[in-house]
Order: sequence, then C-alpha cells, then structure tokens
Amino acid sequence: MKNFCAVLILPALILTACPKDKKTGTPDQPPVQAKTIEDFIFNDAPRNDIPQSAQSTIGKLPNDVLAGFGTAKMANMSMSRTTAQTRARTDIFRQIEKSSLDMINAYATKNNFIPPETLPSEVNQALSKVVFTGLSVVDEDMENDGSYWAVVTFNKTMADDAAKEVIKTIKLTMPEMDFLPNY
Repeated sequence: MKNFCAVLILPALILTACPKDKKTGTPDQPPVQAKTIEDFIFNDAPRNDIPQSAQSTIGKLPNDVLAGFGTAKMANMSMSRTTAQTRARTDIFRQIEKSSLDMINAYATKNNFIPPETLPSEVNQALSKVVFTGLSVVDEDMENDGSYWAVVTFNKTMADDAAKEVIKTIKLTMPEMDFLPNY
C-alpha cells in the first residue's frame, strides 16, 4: 500500500515543487522574451520540499552549477541512497527539459508560431539522447525520520550544451521550427 501511495503522491509532489524561473515566468505561461540559452538555465528558485540541511548545501554552491535534489525513504539505507541520488539526477534532467521547452516556446511566440502539441515529447526524446557526464553528488544525509536526501550538481556550461543539442535535434526532426537559433 505504501508503494502504491508513493507512486500516486510522488508525481504530485514533483509537479508542485517545480521551481519557477524569474526570467521565464511560471510553468503555466509561456515566456515572452528569449535572448540566449543561458537565460533559461536556472538554479536560484526557492524550493519548499528541501530540508534545511540540504538547503544550506545548495546555498553554498557556486553559481555555475545546476543543483538537483532527491529524497527517498525505502526499506534500507542503500536503497534509499540510490533512489535519492537517482531522483536528484532526474531533477536536473527536468530543469534542463523545462528550460529547453521555455526557450523553444519563447522563440515560437516571438515568431508568431504555435508549436505542435508533440513538442514536449519531442524535447524529452531529444534530451534522453544527450549523455549526461559530469553529474556529481555533492552532499547527502539521512534525516531523523529515516528519509535519505542527496544533492547532485551539473555544470551549467554542460547543461547549456545539453540544451543546445536538444535545439539541434528539434530543428532536424521538426523542419517547421527552422526559426530556432543555430548552434
């Protein structure tokens, strides 16, 4: 029963904890301006789901990294640790995915183009082909309640490169998106 509840509740928590980007608006609204891909990579959005000890770690990180956070409470510490690290890596993946979508939508809006409904899945598929090397676990700990958390970082330059690869792939698979920048 716990696993069934976790499967239902975890996606809701992830969706509600999705950080808002000061530069690109809320997840419900398309951004209105697009400059460079770097404008869409973010790291400074407040998160309510992160324990104070992890927030302290994230607050001390340099500005040139993305931080991903994951938590888990499983049957044993090893499973909790692995799951927390995987969720932290997934958090980074989703940040890059969101920033890529925001950028594409911004360029589409600027060019009076309505992106196809398949765009999110196309971006996800393009991003899944990018190799994420350089992900580092910078801190992890177990809370008093037995839940384990991990903070993973990814260099923003590498994140920019990943997002640029997504743009290249989208341009190849969707010729109508030829207004996107060349990288």
